Amino acid sequence: MRIRTLVAAFAAALITGLTAAQQPVLSPAFVAYSCAFERSANQVRIEAVLQGADARTLADSALDLSAEQRGNPGALDVVLTPLAERPPLRLVIVLDLTDTVPIVELTAVLQQDLFENLLPEDEVALITFSEDIAPVTPFVADKQAFANDYLTGLSISAGDNRLYDAIDQAIGAFPFAAGTRRVVLAVTDSGRRQLEQTPIDALIARAQRDNTQIYSIGFVSRDRPDEDELTALASQTGGYFWYYGETNNTRASIGSAVGAYLSDFARALNSEATITISGRGLTPDSNNRAAIDLTAALTDGTELTDQVTCPVETLRHDIAFVTNAGGAPITGRIDIGVNAQSDLGRENTRIVFRVNGEVVQTSQASVYTFDSTVLQPGFYTVQAELWDNANTTLAQTPSSLRLYVQQSLQLTVRDALASPDSATSGTFTGAVDLTVRGNEQIALPDVEFSASPSGRPELAQTIGTAPYVSGVAALSLPDLSAAILSVFPDATAGGTYQIVAVVSGISPGDPPLASSNLLPLTVSVPVPTATPTVQPRPPVPRRDLRIDYGIPLALMLAGLLLNVILVRAIRRRKIKRVIAYPDNIELGPQLMTLTVLRDGVRHAHALTKKTVTIGRGSGNDVNVSDDPNVSRQHGVIMWRRGDWYYSNRKGNATARIDGQVRRGFFLHRLDGVTELQIGDVIMIFHSSAQQDIADFIKTDL
Repeated sequence: MRIRTLVAAFAAALITGLTAAQQPVLSPAFVAYSCAFERSANQVRIEAVLQGADARTLADSALDLSAEQRGNPGALDVVLTPLAERPPLRLVIVLDLTDTVPIVELTAVLQQDLFENLLPEDEVALITFSEDIAPVTPFVADKQAFANDYLTGLSISAGDNRLYDAIDQAIGAFPFAAGTRRVVLAVTDSGRRQLEQTPIDALIARAQRDNTQIYSIGFVSRDRPDEDELTALASQTGGYFWYYGETNNTRASIGSAVGAYLSDFARALNSEATITISGRGLTPDSNNRAAIDLTAALTDGTELTDQVTCPVETLRHDIAFVTNAGGAPITGRIDIGVNAQSDLGRENTRIVFRVNGEVVQTSQASVYTFDSTVLQPGFYTVQAELWDNANTTLAQTPSSLRLYVQQSLQLTVRDALASPDSATSGTFTGAVDLTVRGNEQIALPDVEFSASPSGRPELAQTIGTAPYVSGVAALSLPDLSAAILSVFPDATAGGTYQIVAVVSGISPGDPPLASSNLLPLTVSVPVPTATPTVQPRPPVPRRDLRIDYGIPLALMLAGLLLNVILVRAIRRRKIKRVIAYPDNIELGPQLMTLTVLRDGVRHAHALTKKTVTIGRGSGNDVNVSDDPNVSRQHGVIMWRRGDWYYSNRKGNATARIDGQVRRGFFLHRLDGVTELQIGDVIMIFHSSAQQDIADFIKTDL
């Protein structure tokens, strides 16, 4: 142990009520006398004395404590805890028996003012000296028995004294006991005389080496102690020197003064604290030890330093995954397990699971249940760490698990004309509604519906898309057979097909974000009948073909023309009725916008009503009065049957939709981003969430 006091300023103190003589100037003390490694907490525990210049504790004062391993720069995590009750110690009393000492009074105050203030577990031994030194007594915890056996009947002797040799023997009198505090207390009026004794520097060096504190109580009788040497001995070993220098004294006054000092000494022994330092920042040497430099900075600027050598163990901690996710998309719940081992023991560690860097579970459980049903689809990274009870990471898995979350969709089909119920298989033709349902809390892009021959998913072809809103996506097909024939021209009557709904992954090559069940369907596909073979007929007499065939052909053409006119009139009437009478289906949750572009200026119209009229007349919702190519009642955007549609409102009105010219009455379903043009006016139908529509404009402006 080496104590270095960096500030040499000391304050003088008076011994209150006992003497007007000046008390020797002493310095604060910082003594780290033991260190042990606590495996369960992976820390070293240092027992130390923090004693002020007045022999009172500093441990409960405002001070800044720091620690650093010698040879391994960097501040360590250090915590100072004052002790309400100190650990037991061993004390050797060095008692002067020269003929100038009031021995009766001293033995009395030793029992009354010292022994009664020590802990019951404290062990005491005695060395007496005059011109000779008595052997050290055994250490005894029973103070009354000690007084009876070793203090009663002491007698003084004339001659020179062996004070410093007796202190030297006291320093070496302690039995080996790691972690036990060692204290020497000398009570004397003697100084160096004729006999050559142990030099003060040798005593200091030996006491520092053995972590022994030396306290002294000196007084003047017919003899006088060496104030300077006893002061230096106390200051350099973390002890204290009390001095009663009143020359006009009596045996009783000496006894009273020493008794008061013994009470102060007992109080000074309580100036203890525990210092804990985390083992994480310590690097043991080849002997599994670490030298630690401690510094206590006091509020007055004084810095006290000490060094202690601590045993240190290098603890091992490991954690690894025992679950193999297999690489397939996760559609439900999966248990992810780890194998964790630590020298700290399970009760002192916790296992932490992270998903995409965020802590999702902290406990001693070695299994985490990954629930994909409540997660947005895509890639997730799972890691596991081993923490101690101070939330410090001890180990982490060498690699992470990369999981892909895929939402499950339920696909059903309904005959739009014949059945109000949905099915998951059957024979269908004509108009059908395809519907997928999923978790309404999960947001997904548009759903793609694909068909393929049964058992041949690699031949899948897209037959339509639909937006996914509040957990539902629906696709209405006016003619399922036509949709199948459009992607499989070689389809045969009664062929079986399978339909699946998927949401494509974000990047090419990624698995789908969502996928549905396979929907097996038998589709009635009309197949052209073979032309029958016509047998040649015998020649007939030549007749006038204009008479035989001209009249029937003219009648057929007239009937066909009449049918076309009637069909167009009926279609026109139906569309007018659709425009005039909205249905009861509420507007969709996704707000749409119609942005009008004219001469570089944009005007956005939020579609908050089911019927939005467009034209040159002032009564239109979207008025384009300055364009002569636009009719007063030109077109309409309307919400019907759960979708947005556009139609002209006049038979001679025209509109260009995504570059295709449409004339007259028709119903065009607006899907996603659609560009409309009437006259010179360009309009973009889009989601209100899409603010920048420049990339969607197809017309060369």
